[in-house]
Amino acid sequence: MKKLAKLNFKKVIIIYLVAAFVCGSASAAALGYLFRSKISLVIDYERISEKKAPVTYEDIAAFAVGHPEIAEALVLGVDRAIVFRAKDGGIVKGDVWSFAKAGEMRGSNRLIDPSHPGIALQWLDDDLTGLRAIIDESGAHNRFDSEKDALLEPVNQKIYPIQSWHIRPNGETVVLLFDFHPVPGAVLALRIVAAAVMLFFMLYWALVALWVYADAQKSKLRGETWGLLTLFTNLAGLLVYLVYKGIHQVCYQCRAVLGRENTYCTSCGAKLGETCAGCGSAVGKHSGFCGRCGQAQEK
Repeated sequence: MKKLAKLNFKKVIIIYLVAAFVCGSASAAALGYLFRSKISLVIDYERISEKKAPVTYEDIAAFAVGHPEIAEALVLGVDRAIVFRAKDGGIVKGDVWSFAKAGEMRGSNRLIDPSHPGIALQWLDDDLTGLRAIIDESGAHNRFDSEKDALLEPVNQKIYPIQSWHIRPNGETVVLLFDFHPVPGAVLALRIVAAAVMLFFMLYWALVALWVYADAQKSKLRGETWGLLTLFTNLAGLLVYLVYKGIHQVCYQCRAVLGRENTYCTSCGAKLGETCAGCGSAVGKHSGFCGRCGQAQEK
């Protein structure tokens, strides 16, 4: 414990921050490289779907062809007729959009075409790719996501995630069908990164408690008590400790924490401030008179 109290925490914190930065940068770079095709797909999708200038059929075709995980890309007219096939994957047959909501069961986001019972479409809920479809190596995006959907169609259906947006001002709709390919090793990579994050978080938590313990020991306080308090409460304990030290005075010589009324340190005997020549009470450096006996103070 004595060695811990003498530990140079400035160097420890610097080493910790450097290691956290290096590890974080390496993790971000590794995940960025691993998911580069997915990230590129999301960025290009946001760019073309939010494009203020009119989107041409050529733009849609270039976007769809540039991303292998887009299985099919269509442009529908206001009458649901297919006016342009930017990428033909053989999923949607005919010249008219024939997929409709699978039944009236509330909560289902599945689209089916009775003439093609082996295929179903499912709207992506929040984002373009969906985390499970990206990382699940078991092909979960081709299985049912809820019991409600499982009641509607056979479990051997091929499920294609679907997303769409409207082209202004002509009212046409771009429909994208995806066939996501899970990233090899994605689950392992995310687990390693999560473990590293947890490790650095635990180190941060322990370092805060150890610093409070060491500082309390140097300040002639109960280091074990303050250390345990901070270990269980972290920032709350640290804040209480700093406030406690702030409302007391600290000896400039031995760093002991003392009451505001002390004129001498009880640990090393150092004089902490000015005293009244008449009654010995503590007075401020710039006080003209003693607040206790009223004697004029020499400047």
